[in-house]
Amino acid sequence: MFIDVDGTLTDDISAWEKVHHTFDLVDEMNINTERFFAGEIDYNTWAKEDVALWKGKSYHDFKRALMNPKLREGAIEGVELLKRAGFDVILVSGGIDEMVQQVASAVKADQYYANTIGHTNGILDGSVHINVGNSKSDIIQQIASENNYNLNHCGAIGDNTNDIGMFEIVAYSVAINTDKQEVIEAANDLVITENFAEAANKIILTL
Repeated sequence: MFIDVDGTLTDDISAWEKVHHTFDLVDEMNINTERFFAGEIDYNTWAKEDVALWKGKSYHDFKRALMNPKLREGAIEGVELLKRAGFDVILVSGGIDEMVQQVASAVKADQYYANTIGHTNGILDGSVHINVGNSKSDIIQQIASENNYNLNHCGAIGDNTNDIGMFEIVAYSVAINTDKQEVIEAANDLVITENFAEAANKIILTL
């Protein structure tokens, strides 16, 4: 079972936004976001230019910005239901490792994948290792190969356009709390709910 994090298991702004707010870089964040959605830059460039804005900032302040992510109602219960049903639960996030790790620990996920921000001697160095890009299909196929998962027996839950790639290669996918038409069309089902466990139950009843 592959699950997105920001907006799916959490009910909060994204990790990227939290860091930009902490470093008072919201205007710069918005410019880069507009450039991406206008097609002027690709996802990797967007991520790298965002992280370059943080160069020289305190890694301690960065980590503090990402502390105590707000879990969506039913996140812990939903993951527990999936595990009881026999699924391995893998979090696959375009977010940031330091926050995704906390979510993975809180919900007791089996594995997690996210992006890694570079730092040296307590200072952010402006680099990022992109483990999860704009389409999650490549990383999902890699995880499946490494763990001998049959994607015909796997499910996915997510809410955003970067989840479409994983929706397309699993047996059953559920979009949660999204109004993005392309995401809705790519998913097998749509759930509008404050409780993540409802999305988990959709998977359990189908696969």
